[in-house]
Amino acid sequence: MKKSVYTFVLLASSLVMLSAMPLLNNKTGAMAQGYDIYRDNGYYSQYPTDDKKYECRTGPFEGFFVSSVEFCKHVKFDDKDDRKDSNRTGTQGPQGPAGPTGPQGPPGNTGAPGATGITFLNGTNLYRVVGNVTVADEDDVLLTSFVGCDSGDFPVNGLSLHFSSSSTNGTLALTGTVSNDTVPADFSVLPTGYITVALDVSEGEQVQSFVTCFDNPPLR
Repeated sequence: MKKSVYTFVLLASSLVMLSAMPLLNNKTGAMAQGYDIYRDNGYYSQYPTDDKKYECRTGPFEGFFVSSVEFCKHVKFDDKDDRKDSNRTGTQGPQGPAGPTGPQGPPGNTGAPGATGITFLNGTNLYRVVGNVTVADEDDVLLTSFVGCDSGDFPVNGLSLHFSSSSTNGTLALTGTVSNDTVPADFSVLPTGYITVALDVSEGEQVQSFVTCFDNPPLR
């Protein structure tokens, strides 16, 4: 008699569980709340069986094998080799073409005025250089005196002196601004000083040059 009662109770329990299955299929949220109970009782296996062969990859039973795809919220099942990590960063695509040139921006602010340039010559931007006196020897025929400005400055004008006596007959052949003290003078480049040249000189004759220069910055 005890054995029959035990068998009846066991059958009644099975019927109760089977009658609950449609309710579980329609209310996934309720199943999720009782998830631990069903798992502990073996209704949701972590290994495939004949009656539980669908592995849930999403939903409240993710990672377990169930008897119906309803437990997995109708998610499509792929082969294991096709699983994809939704958090994986894909390969960066190629750079797109450059966009059109935008409209020209408004003009910028007017800059500060620069320093006023030199508008006149005076004692603040001119200086004079006195050249050495050149004296003719007995054998000299050509006598030259050259005086130059500081490097970077420009000769404005000059002055020549010729010292002779009644017994000499030398004459001034060249005076003016030149680039060097050579004869003949090179007039193809800008001048750097002033020259005085005398010809047919006699012993004792003298020449001397003076130059007035424009003082470019830095000032002397």
